[in-house]
Amino acid sequence: MKRSLLIDLERQSVHAGDEVRGSISVVGGVGGQDLWVGLHGEEIVAANSIVGSLVCTHVDEVKHLEAESAVGGPFPFSLQVPADVPPSYASRDMRCEYFVKAGLPLGLAREVHQRMHLTVLPPIQEDRPDEPHDLALEEAGARLELHVDCTTVASGESVRGRLLLNADEAVPERLSFWLGAIEEPKDVAYSHRKVLWEVAHEVRPEGNVPIGGTFEFPIPKDAPFTGEWRGFQLRYEMRVGIDFAGGRHVSQALPVHVYRKYVPATADPARHRVRAPAEPQRGA
Repeated sequence: MKRSLLIDLERQSVHAGDEVRGSISVVGGVGGQDLWVGLHGEEIVAANSIVGSLVCTHVDEVKHLEAESAVGGPFPFSLQVPADVPPSYASRDMRCEYFVKAGLPLGLAREVHQRMHLTVLPPIQEDRPDEPHDLALEEAGARLELHVDCTTVASGESVRGRLLLNADEAVPERLSFWLGAIEEPKDVAYSHRKVLWEVAHEVRPEGNVPIGGTFEFPIPKDAPFTGEWRGFQLRYEMRVGIDFAGGRHVSQALPVHVYRKYVPATADPARHRVRAPAEPQRGA
């Protein structure tokens, strides 16, 4: 029977600073003193670029297990996630991923090995008190006042507020409102900049001023969260603009912080298991 490895984790989702506990079983053979387990985490900027990518390693830890018994385990292990690593993230061009890896040398430059993805969640963020923000745009006798109820919201909630337009002369042709999630690298050598999610509204004022009202931007539950990694960042921006006759345009931008709410792990979490391919693989 060909040997394979079975990784068994207590939890597959953790926070930075947590301990990862589990066990390794050797199926179809004994353990051996060279059985090892490790934790690896890396960040990739411009993952699909044909020019080149930037790879940053956040953690690369390996432990050799005491696995000299005549049976195949399970052999328990624990690994520490560093407290300063960023959360997991994945898009088409930017990634931050972690996995538990295990291996057992078989001799003659052969080794059977396996890895299991591990999700590092963003820091737990308690609900913040309302952080209102006032923004004013003034141009050519027109003044747009915007009040945002809260600039820190959870995914699945909404950015809400009210607006008031006054004009001493001609009323603007259009008011524009935009909210989006922007993914961008920190290194100017990488030109990637992508809007992952956006919503836009416009108002064409009619009648006499002042004109007032309320606005609401619903944020999807699966929207990406605001974050900063070593080589890239994801930020939200709310942009407000006024268009006048003749093509004149003025605008202002306001940062918005979006976070995720996660359900705390239960006292008896479900276990996660993955088995390595039965065929040994060459190389360490």
